[in-house]
Amino acid sequence: MRLEMKKIGTHAKPFTCHLDRMELEGQVSRVGSKLYLVEGRLHGVLSVPCALSGTIFDKPISQDLRLLVFDGIYKPTKAQEPIYLENGLCMETMDVVESLDGCIDLEALLDSEVQSIQADYHYLPNS
Repeated sequence: MRLEMKKIGTHAKPFTCHLDRMELEGQVSRVGSKLYLVEGRLHGVLSVPCALSGTIFDKPISQDLRLLVFDGIYKPTKAQEPIYLENGLCMETMDVVESLDGCIDLEALLDSEVQSIQADYHYLPNS
């Protein structure tokens, strides 16, 4: 699912995105002239390898997700300076995703988060 940035306003727009057995549901809103806030909940089941035995097992996933998407190439005023949003949130510059085509690709964001989780160390319960 791709959302055109120019059609996103300051009022939160809800979305739901699926990838295999994972789901990302949340909302997206404009928080700056070229800055968008994606907030949601990532949940579902992922097949991951156990770091000890190598056995593939299904792991339930449920976590909050909060990212900023910038329309274009993001150039912070100072490296590692936090971003303060009008709603009181403070975000790290590492949480900014750049979009070069004027769209927020929710499926690509979901796929990236899934790959990040799969790259982590996982252990079978009771191992």
